Amino acid sequence: MAILSKILSTVKLRTWVILGLLISASVVLSQWREMRVFWLLTMKQCRGCDLRGVELAGKDLQGADLREADLSQANLSEANLAGIDLSNATLVQANISLANLLNANLQNTDLRGANLSGTTLIQANLRQADLSWSTLIFAELTGADLGGADLRQAEIHGATLVQARLEGAIMPDGLAR
Repeated sequence: MAILSKILSTVKLRTWVILGLLISASVVLSQWREMRVFWLLTMKQCRGCDLRGVELAGKDLQGADLREADLSQANLSEANLAGIDLSNATLVQANISLANLLNANLQNTDLRGANLSGTTLIQANLRQADLSWSTLIFAELTGADLGGADLRQAEIHGATLVQARLEGAIMPDGLAR
């Protein structure tokens, strides 16, 4: 009986140690993400960073380098993203509504399910971007390059596509241009 009690005591101690380590790791990861956001806002670069779910609404990230970054489920609504480089980035289900993406590079970017309603994408490079299931209602895409982009099931009602390049794009109805 004493041996069983000692084993249970050791198991409980190990459980508490593991739990403490997990909580500590969670705190460190949270602080690390905050440091990355601070770095991004200060230096305007965070190539390949994990920024999933970050709050960047209304922030000025003009000209920032976020190539290959993961901003899935991030909130970038009303942000100034003019001239930003988001090539090969992941923005799955991100909120980018009412943002300024003038002359932005979004080539080969994963924007599946993203909200781009009312977003300015004038002269933006969206070549090979995956915009399937995204919302582009009233988006301004004048002069944007959507060559080879996937717009299947995207909502584009009221979007301005004047002089937009659509060669090879797959349109919301599934047909290629």
